[in-house]
Amino acid sequence: MIEEVCKNIFRITVPLPNNALSAVNTYLVKGDERSVLVDTGFDLPISSSVLRRALELLQVPPDRLDIFITHQHPDHAGAAYSIVAPGALAYSHCAPDGSSLDFIRFSFEEQERLVRKLLSAAEPTWKSHRVESEEKIFERHIISWPIPESGFKRVDEGDVISAGGYDFCCILTPGHCDTHTCLYDEKSGIFISGDHVLKDITPHIVDVNLEMKNLSRYLKSLKKITDLPVSSVMPAHGSIFTGLRERCEEIALHHEQRIKDIMTLIDCGNNTLGNIASNCIWNTRNVPWNELSVEMRIFAYGETYAHLSYMLNERLIEIVETDGQEIFYRA
Repeated sequence: MIEEVCKNIFRITVPLPNNALSAVNTYLVKGDERSVLVDTGFDLPISSSVLRRALELLQVPPDRLDIFITHQHPDHAGAAYSIVAPGALAYSHCAPDGSSLDFIRFSFEEQERLVRKLLSAAEPTWKSHRVESEEKIFERHIISWPIPESGFKRVDEGDVISAGGYDFCCILTPGHCDTHTCLYDEKSGIFISGDHVLKDITPHIVDVNLEMKNLSRYLKSLKKITDLPVSSVMPAHGSIFTGLRERCEEIALHHEQRIKDIMTLIDCGNNTLGNIASNCIWNTRNVPWNELSVEMRIFAYGETYAHLSYMLNERLIEIVETDGQEIFYRA
């Protein structure tokens, strides 16, 4: 679907097959000389097909198109390599050599190792009783993406991307992802938020170990943009909305409540990652915990780990390792 959401800004909805998010919002900022496409979808033929058709209908030649990647997760950066024409730029907050700063830079096999380690920490018997332990957990396109041949053009805090009469300032917002960057045009008040602020769901904050501290960074990034004078928030998933401050406050309160809930669970004797996560309240669309797919449980464990890491950093809890298992207690 193509929709002009503001002058010279078109939302192109790209499907995410077999994914709970269903679709990603990409935004084309159409200019006279060059245009900029924000995000791209999975590394799947349907993504490039939908985008190429949209560019054709909007009369944007591929050789006059640059790309901006809000963050280097596969549903945002996956199709970048197939859309970028020779000589075009693919902007992203990345390493100076054009590679990723995020943990997703690791090979497919390394990412599998990380998620297996997380799953084994939560479910110590998982590897011995599940056939999947010797198979791939995720389809390749879910946790991998190819980098454009020319690499990414690095952007940093305060850099400006101009197109279609807009001057979008880059705002670094790590937390959901190391590389996450939002775009803000001060004159119009338009804020392209990527996955940093969503209206319909709470952004996914995950740690795969207790040293990552992604929730601490996310909450700091959330506070950073709360007071921006914004007329319209254009997120990567779900509805375009107004009221940035109110939504930021709602998200902060959500995490505050989750921390309280986890502390209550710990006080009641749910002291392991697996016990804590399985007793938290999740939006599983009425699917019982023991019937959730391994992928969904991994995401839940990762979110729980992010909150436990935050609580450890704030000295709210302490950790003891017993027989190779992490046990959490109130400090």
